[in-house]
Amino acid sequence: MKIIIYLFCCVVLGITSLSALSVTLKENHDVQAEFLMLSDFFNELPQERDQEILEAPACGEVKHYPHAWVRRLAQNFGLYWNPTHYKGITLARQKITSKRFHVQSAIKEYLTQNYADKFSENTEVIIDMMGVNQKISGETNPKLINFSWIDNQRFVVTFDAAEGETKIRGRLSMAVYVPVLNKAIRPGDIIQKEDIEYSAFPQDRVTAQVIQNEQDLIGKTVRRSMIQSGNVLNVQDIVNPVIVKRGDLVTMRVESPGIVITARGKAQGNAAAGQVVQVLNLESKRLIEGVVKDSQIVIVPVATRQ
Repeated sequence: MKIIIYLFCCVVLGITSLSALSVTLKENHDVQAEFLMLSDFFNELPQERDQEILEAPACGEVKHYPHAWVRRLAQNFGLYWNPTHYKGITLARQKITSKRFHVQSAIKEYLTQNYADKFSENTEVIIDMMGVNQKISGETNPKLINFSWIDNQRFVVTFDAAEGETKIRGRLSMAVYVPVLNKAIRPGDIIQKEDIEYSAFPQDRVTAQVIQNEQDLIGKTVRRSMIQSGNVLNVQDIVNPVIVKRGDLVTMRVESPGIVITARGKAQGNAAAGQVVQVLNLESKRLIEGVVKDSQIVIVPVATRQ
């Protein structure tokens, strides 16, 4: 690891010309800059005492600086550090990668500024993302350096990225706003109104199977696996939540004009509202099928009355 000359001289010669200053060690954290500062390690450091000391970990890497190393660092820069633990400090440098959202945003911003007659809030950008996540990457977002139209709707954009210039093809489409989740939802989690927001998607992505009304989401849950936020939701992704579970005690009700008969039973399976479930009649010990009304009541059709 390359160390700034000043630090090297301090280590070799033991120079501590700066007056002692009391500091505390920071918690483990992420860094972004190419070089580490004294303030990346210590709190209570005045701005005039701060300076670059050594290269930061490579992008995406984590580096641990042990207690003894931190103690020497403090001594060499005239700092008084009274450690409260002997774990040292761990610094991580995150790798920033340009993803689809960044590319689309750059194109949308360019169109808004230069082609307002073609691009509005009712227009969506569709881009060919084949390989773009691998081509356009680095510590900073790529720069849009050229834009040209192929026809009235299709275009080619050139980005200048860390790996060189990359061309992306795309087109414009009418935007359709549909409800999406604003957080990840697991099976069994009940979707609330505050979990929903509206997002724009290209018209050709909003098929007849896509949920377009938030009322079709509220009170429901996801079918099998966790659904990530921001994705279009199809009708097959959403189900009514299980409200009667195997072993639950429920009331069976047989309803006919002027007559209501009830009996206690034990559910033999899991079911959502409107689904059929088998219930063991606790008196007759016979299995009865009924339709779940709520978490307490199962409606038994008159034809199956015992």
